[in-house]
Amino acid sequence: MMNFRFQEYFSLALLSHLWARPGWIGYFILITSAIVIQYISNTQLEAVYHARSEIAFPSNSNTGMRSSRRTSSGRVKMAWTRLSEAWGRGQNALQGLMERWTENKGDKTVAWILGIGWACNGGAMAGGSLVFAKAT
Repeated sequence: MMNFRFQEYFSLALLSHLWARPGWIGYFILITSAIVIQYISNTQLEAVYHARSEIAFPSNSNTGMRSSRRTSSGRVKMAWTRLSEAWGRGQNALQGLMERWTENKGDKTVAWILGIGWACNGGAMAGGSLVFAKAT
Protein backbone atom coordinates (compact mmCIF):
# COMPACT_ATOMS: atom_id res chain seq x y z
CA MET A 1 0.00 0.00 0.00
CA MET A 2 1.28 3.45 -0.84
CA ASN A 3 1.66 6.31 1.57
CA PHE A 4 -1.19 8.79 0.90
CA ARG A 5 0.25 12.00 2.30
CA PHE A 6 -1.29 15.18 0.98
CA GLN A 7 0.79 16.61 -1.80
CA GLU A 8 0.20 19.66 -3.91
CA TYR A 9 0.65 17.54 -7.04
CA PHE A 10 -0.04 13.89 -7.68
CA SER A 11 2.98 11.79 -8.48
CA LEU A 12 2.89 9.36 -11.38
CA ALA A 13 3.11 6.41 -9.00
CA LEU A 14 0.11 7.63 -7.00
CA LEU A 15 -1.86 8.30 -10.16
CA SER A 16 -1.04 4.80 -11.45
CA HIS A 17 -2.18 3.34 -8.13
CA LEU A 18 -5.46 5.28 -8.27
CA TRP A 19 -6.16 4.22 -11.85
CA ALA A 20 -5.55 0.56 -11.02
CA ARG A 21 -8.47 0.38 -8.56
CA PRO A 22 -11.63 -1.27 -9.97
CA GLY A 23 -13.91 1.22 -8.19
CA TRP A 24 -12.20 4.15 -9.87
CA ILE A 25 -12.33 2.50 -13.29
CA GLY A 26 -16.05 1.79 -12.80
CA TYR A 27 -16.66 5.38 -11.71
CA PHE A 28 -14.74 6.69 -14.71
CA ILE A 29 -16.73 4.49 -17.12
CA LEU A 30 -20.02 5.56 -15.51
CA ILE A 31 -19.23 9.27 -15.62
CA THR A 32 -17.85 9.05 -19.17
CA SER A 33 -21.00 7.23 -20.32
CA ALA A 34 -23.20 9.88 -18.70
CA ILE A 35 -21.24 12.67 -20.39
CA VAL A 36 -21.50 10.99 -23.80
CA ILE A 37 -25.25 10.37 -23.42
CA GLN A 38 -25.79 13.96 -22.30
CA TYR A 39 -23.71 15.27 -25.20
CA ILE A 40 -25.73 13.27 -27.74
CA SER A 41 -29.00 14.42 -26.15
CA ASN A 42 -27.87 18.06 -26.16
CA THR A 43 -26.87 17.78 -29.80
CA GLN A 44 -30.29 16.41 -30.76
CA LEU A 45 -32.11 19.03 -28.68
CA GLU A 46 -30.04 21.72 -30.40
CA ALA A 47 -30.99 20.29 -33.81
CA VAL A 48 -34.66 20.42 -32.82
CA TYR A 49 -34.26 23.98 -31.53
CA HIS A 50 -32.68 25.17 -34.77
CA ALA A 51 -35.18 23.25 -36.90
CA ARG A 52 -38.09 25.04 -35.21
CA SER A 53 -37.07 28.30 -36.86
CA GLU A 54 -36.25 26.86 -40.29
CA ILE A 55 -38.13 25.07 -43.00
CA ALA A 56 -36.99 21.48 -42.99
CA PHE A 57 -36.44 19.77 -46.32
CA PRO A 58 -36.14 15.99 -46.62
CA SER A 59 -32.57 14.83 -46.95
CA ASN A 60 -31.43 12.53 -49.70
CA SER A 61 -29.18 9.80 -48.40
CA ASN A 62 -26.64 8.39 -50.81
CA THR A 63 -26.28 4.69 -50.24
CA GLY A 64 -23.77 4.32 -53.04
CA MET A 65 -22.97 1.24 -55.07
CA ARG A 66 -22.45 -2.00 -53.21
CA SER A 67 -20.19 -4.69 -54.49
CA SER A 68 -21.42 -8.26 -54.60
CA ARG A 69 -17.86 -9.54 -54.15
CA ARG A 70 -17.11 -10.63 -50.56
CA THR A 71 -13.66 -9.54 -49.47
CA SER A 72 -12.43 -8.81 -45.98
CA SER A 73 -12.44 -5.05 -46.64
CA GLY A 74 -15.91 -5.43 -48.18
CA ARG A 75 -17.15 -7.10 -45.01
CA VAL A 76 -15.69 -4.33 -42.90
CA LYS A 77 -17.31 -1.70 -45.11
CA MET A 78 -20.63 -3.53 -44.97
CA ALA A 79 -20.44 -3.81 -41.18
CA TRP A 80 -19.52 -0.12 -40.95
CA THR A 81 -22.42 0.79 -43.26
CA ARG A 82 -24.86 -1.22 -41.16
CA LEU A 83 -23.54 0.30 -37.97
CA SER A 84 -23.77 3.84 -39.34
CA GLU A 85 -27.31 3.21 -40.61
CA ALA A 86 -28.34 1.90 -37.18
CA TRP A 87 -26.72 4.96 -35.57
CA GLY A 88 -28.65 7.24 -37.93
CA ARG A 89 -31.94 5.49 -37.14
CA GLY A 90 -31.23 5.87 -33.42
CA GLN A 91 -30.43 9.57 -33.83
CA ASN A 92 -33.63 10.11 -35.83
CA ALA A 93 -35.66 8.32 -33.15
CA LEU A 94 -34.06 10.45 -30.42
CA GLN A 95 -34.73 13.60 -32.41
CA GLY A 96 -38.36 12.55 -32.79
CA LEU A 97 -38.63 12.10 -29.04
CA MET A 98 -37.08 15.53 -28.50
CA GLU A 99 -39.53 17.09 -30.96
CA ARG A 100 -42.50 15.58 -29.15
CA TRP A 101 -41.09 16.63 -25.78
CA THR A 102 -40.62 20.24 -26.90
CA GLU A 103 -43.93 20.59 -28.78
CA ASN A 104 -45.69 22.54 -26.05
CA LYS A 105 -42.63 24.46 -24.88
CA GLY A 106 -41.71 27.90 -26.14
CA ASP A 107 -38.45 28.72 -27.90
CA LYS A 108 -37.23 30.60 -24.84
CA THR A 109 -37.77 27.58 -22.60
CA VAL A 110 -36.06 25.22 -25.05
CA ALA A 111 -33.09 27.62 -25.32
CA TRP A 112 -32.90 27.81 -21.52
CA ILE A 113 -32.94 24.00 -21.19
CA LEU A 114 -30.34 23.73 -23.94
CA GLY A 115 -28.08 26.25 -22.19
CA ILE A 116 -28.30 24.38 -18.91
CA GLY A 117 -27.61 21.10 -20.71
CA TRP A 118 -24.45 22.44 -22.36
CA ALA A 119 -23.32 24.04 -19.09
CA CYS A 120 -23.73 20.75 -17.24
CA ASN A 121 -21.91 18.88 -19.99
CA GLY A 122 -19.03 21.34 -20.00
CA GLY A 123 -18.79 21.27 -16.21
CA ALA A 124 -18.74 17.48 -16.15
CA MET A 125 -15.95 17.39 -18.74
CA ALA A 126 -13.98 20.02 -16.85
CA GLY A 127 -14.38 18.14 -13.59
CA GLY A 128 -13.27 14.91 -15.23
CA SER A 129 -10.17 16.54 -16.63
CA LEU A 130 -8.96 17.68 -13.19
CA VAL A 131 -7.46 14.27 -12.53
CA PHE A 132 -5.20 14.71 -15.54
CA ALA A 133 -4.40 18.34 -14.76
CA LYS A 134 -3.12 17.42 -11.29
CA ALA A 135 -0.59 14.92 -12.62
CA THR A 136 2.97 16.20 -12.81
